[in-house]
Amino acid sequence: MDNSYKLFYEDQPDIKFSPGLTGYNFIKNELYRQADIIHLHWVCNGFIDIKNLAQIKKPIVWTLRDMWPMTGGCHYSLECERFIDSCGGCPHLGSTHESDLSTYLQKRKKRHYPEHITFVGISEWISKQAKKSRLLRDFRIETISNNIDLKSFFPVDRSEAKQHLSLSEDKPVLLFGAQYLNSAYKGYDILIDILKKIKFDVEIVFFGRHNPIELKKNQPGIRYLGFLESDELRKAYSAADVYISPSRMEAFGKTVAESMACGTPVVCFDKTGSSDIIDHKINGYLAISYQIDDMIKGVQYVLNKQNKKSIREEAIKKVEQNYGADTITKKYLELYQQLLQ
Repeated sequence: MDNSYKLFYEDQPDIKFSPGLTGYNFIKNELYRQADIIHLHWVCNGFIDIKNLAQIKKPIVWTLRDMWPMTGGCHYSLECERFIDSCGGCPHLGSTHESDLSTYLQKRKKRHYPEHITFVGISEWISKQAKKSRLLRDFRIETISNNIDLKSFFPVDRSEAKQHLSLSEDKPVLLFGAQYLNSAYKGYDILIDILKKIKFDVEIVFFGRHNPIELKKNQPGIRYLGFLESDELRKAYSAADVYISPSRMEAFGKTVAESMACGTPVVCFDKTGSSDIIDHKINGYLAISYQIDDMIKGVQYVLNKQNKKSIREEAIKKVEQNYGADTITKKYLELYQQLLQ
């Protein structure tokens, strides 16, 4: 992983930034020679050097797991929209120079991306970002969602799940989680502000990688479950009455779909990848972006919905019909066949 650039950007905020300057040249690998199609996903942290893409003569499919393929190095642009035209003055580097590392990296990608790449957004939201970006707007862009493992994520008895996790039977459970809770784009700071304004009685539960001392300092009385594997995660989703996702940006929102697969409705903002998954007031609630009061209103809506069984059933149905492995596999096979023809 090439982090030497940090020597020149000492004021860089704590936001993930990847140069893509070093990596493995897989073109020399026997598996590459045998392949008909090259399918890329997340390729940072020294996995590949972008310049090697120019040597690939086979069809390339590149699934957009985040915004990195279209930016000068950041994985989510957040408030910055310089990726639309020309990076530079990069806030993710703490830079004020119009021609900086992000400018160079964006131009380098432009130079080395072969024209026979098909980019696949995992939500309509990220596909739209790609279509307006300087780097990707001239490429073919399709949308094929993430898949959810329905053999791992399905409803279990709510009462038994609460007992297993030692959660209150009397209070509704509000759940939030992520692999890294304090990632800037996950909206952890927004969530803390939301929790401070909630006036109704609810048990607050977190899961993921984070410092529990910091969590409890910000919000006393919460339950922190740590990092959960699929069996325990299924129980956590099933035990919750509502899952809240305050992400500023999300390419898809896998925890959102996993929660719904377990029968727990979700509240999230309306301008991110997760908004593809939720049908407003049918299987969850889409809050006006970054408006804390509307997010709280969404939590109340789900908790107070008269027919809670209906909203849970609709959540399960949405995931089963749209995000199962068979459904997503079929879409990729159709794309592969088109490219080989």
